[in-house]
Amino acid sequence: MHSLSPNHILLVLMLVSKITIMKILKNCLYILMAGISLTSCDDFLDVKPADKVIPETYEDYRKLQTGAHEVGLIDRSRSTIFTDETILDEWGAEAEEFQDYYLWKTVLGSKARALPYQQFFKVIFFENEIIAQAANMKEGSKEEIDQLVAEAYFMRAYMHFNLLNMYAKPYNKATASTDNGVPIVTEIDIEQAFPVSTVEEVYTQILSDVDSTLKYINIDEYGKGLNYRVSKIATYGIKSRMHLYRGEYLLAKNAALEALKINDQLVDLNMEDATMPYHYTSIENVFAAEQTFDNILNFNVKVSNELISKYNAKDLRLSKYYSSSWGSYSVNKGRVPTHKCSLRISELYLILAESEAQLNVDLAKAKEYLNTLKKNRLEADFYVIEESRINAMNQDDLIDEIADERFRELAFEGHRWYDLRRTTQQSITHNFGGETEVLKQGDPRYTISFPQEAIDNNPNLRD
Repeated sequence: MHSLSPNHILLVLMLVSKITIMKILKNCLYILMAGISLTSCDDFLDVKPADKVIPETYEDYRKLQTGAHEVGLIDRSRSTIFTDETILDEWGAEAEEFQDYYLWKTVLGSKARALPYQQFFKVIFFENEIIAQAANMKEGSKEEIDQLVAEAYFMRAYMHFNLLNMYAKPYNKATASTDNGVPIVTEIDIEQAFPVSTVEEVYTQILSDVDSTLKYINIDEYGKGLNYRVSKIATYGIKSRMHLYRGEYLLAKNAALEALKINDQLVDLNMEDATMPYHYTSIENVFAAEQTFDNILNFNVKVSNELISKYNAKDLRLSKYYSSSWGSYSVNKGRVPTHKCSLRISELYLILAESEAQLNVDLAKAKEYLNTLKKNRLEADFYVIEESRINAMNQDDLIDEIADERFRELAFEGHRWYDLRRTTQQSITHNFGGETEVLKQGDPRYTISFPQEAIDNNPNLRD
């Protein structure tokens, strides 16, 4: 039997632009043609039925899962353009492609580069097939198949979670059961144009899939190089993020603590040979499925003065996370393929600090989590001053400080836009090409519209 190439599977799914043409997808999922080039989708038209191979073994489906990871998700990276992290560079070669997003335009011009949408569903299609065929896989051990199925459940949950936070209103317990969310896709349906479910319905499906993940998963943490795959620590970590976004602070805390039982290590930037925390080989990078900050955007933005002003000169991140030249700063994250990071331990300490601060039962514990991170990011003499300042804070000041620390630590990793959406929705001003635009506090544009192509392909996405 031929072995399945993830690139070949990926090519097939790249050809599927409409959710409503599932008939094609179901057949295409199995097609294998040796020598098909990723750069030429037209070659697919020459594929003959005799050339298709049906995946049967665990190894076949593991390769299918690898194909899902090769889709290349850039959604959280691209969300940076909406935030107060960035200045869109007037001299950037592709700056015009991001101009409308930078100015929060509701109607996009023809030059606007499309935001990710269908990529999420390409991954979901892979996962649905793996879940559906779990009982039919041959040759793999029960432990291997269970682990693979767990990863499929998780990735399906993670894709719906990212879709929800990209294209739906932030979670509000009072309105989530009526707020429009995104389509829930848990099977390959050959006819259905999937309807939009509510935010609460999508979260219900997401958390159900996470529970299924924890039922089957048996690898605590993958070694470096395989940590693009889902492990138990990654599952608990992303689960804690999900509950944080829902304002469920006790649940967020409990999930983060479960993750830290497996790995609680932080990179100490005071060490001369420290590997950057967002590098896939760092001790704190436990889930490396996404590019930290995609290069196309990286080459077209500079770091905002607002963000730079949050760093003290003795904050080691200022010189390590950024490069300075000609009076401005550029981002070091994402410049090379090894900068892949979907979850790292520092985020878990920040989730614990925020959860404890919001719960207001043990503020000393919240300060301890925050200071543990700061100790690994600041020069030693400055840390002593910061520790004293943090320990003197009341609850409100501490919550504000934790938000600032998330801004500093997780900048340009796709967190800022979602943090703003779920918290203050503060006012932001952007200037480009002689035009000034203000995103007002609580502005409806804090929720991004579905891409027009997606609406054209699925009329259910229309408001």
